[in-house]
Amino acid sequence: MSAAGALPLAGSVSSRLRSVGRVDAAALSLVGAVFITHLSAVVLAYLLAQEYPAKVLHAGPAFGGLALSAYLLANRLSQPVLGWVADRWGPRPVLVWGSALSLGPIALAARSPSAWAFLVACVLLGATHGEVWPSSFALIARRYRPELRGRLSAALDMTEFAGLGAGLAGGAYLIQQSGFGAGFWLAGAAMAAGVPLAMLQPPGRAAGSGGAGTPNPAGLTGVLRRDVLLLLASTAAYNVGMYLLLPIMVPLAHRLHLSLASLVLVALPGVVVAAAAILPAGWLADRYPRRRLLVAGLALATASLLALSLAGTPWVFGLLTFPLTMGFAMALPTWDALMLDVASPAGRALAMGLGGTLSGLGGSAGAAVGGVLAGLPWGVSADFLLAGGVMAVATLAAWSIGRQGRERTE
Repeated sequence: MSAAGALPLAGSVSSRLRSVGRVDAAALSLVGAVFITHLSAVVLAYLLAQEYPAKVLHAGPAFGGLALSAYLLANRLSQPVLGWVADRWGPRPVLVWGSALSLGPIALAARSPSAWAFLVACVLLGATHGEVWPSSFALIARRYRPELRGRLSAALDMTEFAGLGAGLAGGAYLIQQSGFGAGFWLAGAAMAAGVPLAMLQPPGRAAGSGGAGTPNPAGLTGVLRRDVLLLLASTAAYNVGMYLLLPIMVPLAHRLHLSLASLVLVALPGVVVAAAAILPAGWLADRYPRRRLLVAGLALATASLLALSLAGTPWVFGLLTFPLTMGFAMALPTWDALMLDVASPAGRALAMGLGGTLSGLGGSAGAAVGGVLAGLPWGVSADFLLAGGVMAVATLAAWSIGRQGRERTE
């Protein structure tokens, strides 16, 4: 997900395709819309849901996790549905209406008479936010040349992380200093600002050799081509492998004779370097064959996970986090851009929505299995080995993409 684009101009196809080298207002507004959507979601579902229902609505201590889980589940499950709607009616109106309708659940959460009403608000907010990812990528595919999609994909990925970080830091500070009401106002104001940002997107038209016009929407069978299925399998396996690691942090710290805080500090440099590498990875995805770059990133992550199963000292663990996180950084924007290449022009939003759903389900499954392994005496090594095996499946699926998906960059 990345940032550089070209504004399609009125007139001939050739005139639209000449303006490909500049960052335009539409690209910047799309990045802004993604940023504030994630900021709003974090403030409500990640922060307010953890304290407000328990302190004000007399909910139990487990309610915060239930509310966050409900938001994430509704978000993931709604993405294919709203992706199909975006393919049928256009991603711009879906993005605009999704931003506008998200104000309703925020208002409901602020006025909730009970914890269950707050939970319903989280479900509705997750469902309305499900339009952001498929609509944003459909807009990229319709408005920008394929050789810009890697950078635009990287920009959206970075923007998502920035929104999460800003929401956690800024929202937590504001709630601590000014109370819950300020948090609700922040979440609502962010989504209100998302409406005009979404409206700045011009009506999309397909960019590239297909010329102008909005394609007829593809059905599910028309979207699920071989290469799309392989990419969907790859992202599901990728997320299983990645989320397998999260529940074993405490036993891993014990194995390395570290506190959990010290383990995080050891891994932090690799995470920071990888985060900074996402935008360059998008640039590489626009200059080199995307399938090969995706395979390289996943293979690097696979080898790192297998090596980490043997790591017994903090410095070895710290060094191995660099190739691991770099492999993730290479794969992230490349997968998005490659999916836009291989998916049917009439079903790109649906394909991206399916990817979002499968990544969520894969993450949930990986976290559950990792939690089981974390309680076993040999669970740390087994967890890394299993994660490496699953990541190898993701690599094989990406490698198996056909020649069209392998070479297509036009």
